[in-house]
Amino acid sequence: MQFWDFTRSPASVQLLLEAGAKRGLRARDLLQGSGLTQERLADAEISIDPAQEVAVIRNLLTLIPNEPGLGLLVGMRYHATAYGILGLGMLSAASGLDALLLAHRFLSLTFALAMLEHERSDGIHRLKFVASPALEPALREFAVQRAVGATCRLMLDVLGADTQLEALSLSMKRSQHMPYAIGGVRIEWGSQSNELRVTQATMAQALPQASAATYAMCVRMCEDLMTKRRTSLSTGTLLREMLAAQPDGSSANLQQVAGWLHVSERSLKRRLHDEGLSFRKLHEEVRRARADKLLIGSELSVAEIAARLGYSDVSAFSQAYKRWTGFSPTNATEQMRGQEISSSKH
Repeated sequence: MQFWDFTRSPASVQLLLEAGAKRGLRARDLLQGSGLTQERLADAEISIDPAQEVAVIRNLLTLIPNEPGLGLLVGMRYHATAYGILGLGMLSAASGLDALLLAHRFLSLTFALAMLEHERSDGIHRLKFVASPALEPALREFAVQRAVGATCRLMLDVLGADTQLEALSLSMKRSQHMPYAIGGVRIEWGSQSNELRVTQATMAQALPQASAATYAMCVRMCEDLMTKRRTSLSTGTLLREMLAAQPDGSSANLQQVAGWLHVSERSLKRRLHDEGLSFRKLHEEVRRARADKLLIGSELSVAEIAARLGYSDVSAFSQAYKRWTGFSPTNATEQMRGQEISSSKH
């Protein structure tokens, strides 16, 4: 779960908004529920939480439900300049391999929401893209596709637009919107894995824009940036954010969450206990916050809200909500809306 441990620059969300705008979507609709605004994104000094970017991606996929390969097309827009100082470091590396190793070392400074595996054998570099179990299926697919597209774009930016990639395999089926080839290589659609292959000879070639001094400076700055962006979140806070980023109706359990964090269930329980928390308490806290938001901010019925929160029936949801607040969902809604109206008058 490396990407949950670091904040990131707003550049990726800006690219998502641009992709949405090309498809007729409004920025405010894509930013809904993310806690982000266009004004805030324009501030180059800010960093955002991965959960906020996930919220924007979820909105994008909801508003564009029927565009196969959307992640791949979006990923191809991620030029080296989108990665700031890391992108400059890759461009100034001595060779393509040095650039690749730099990116892998500072993967947390990218916008990755998928895992990257790098292997070398038989004169070939193999980059395999693996979905993160922390995301629901639609988001996993988008994240992997975007990672593939972004990596291909980076390779072409670093090695040169005329570079011949060796092979590109994608598990998705080709649709009419998809290109036949990227980087001079025909795409193998419907494969068992998502994999980019480049020859060692290509990766070993000296880069014309190489600068040892610039590269060294970028490495130092990337190290500083990693320290700055590393979250100092408690286990409880991290879990709250992860659970809040899950889609409506999800029922992540302790075993799943421990897997996302790459720790044992026992270790996770101990960390939470040390903070005076429990997984059940956190899960209900997030559910209640989501329930309050839906009750006051949507036109959904109590039955529809219960279904969104993963309850089997209205009665179970009502009992849980009354246990949390002392009120039924209907009475709580009337109270919250009354408070909202009273506040607006003042």
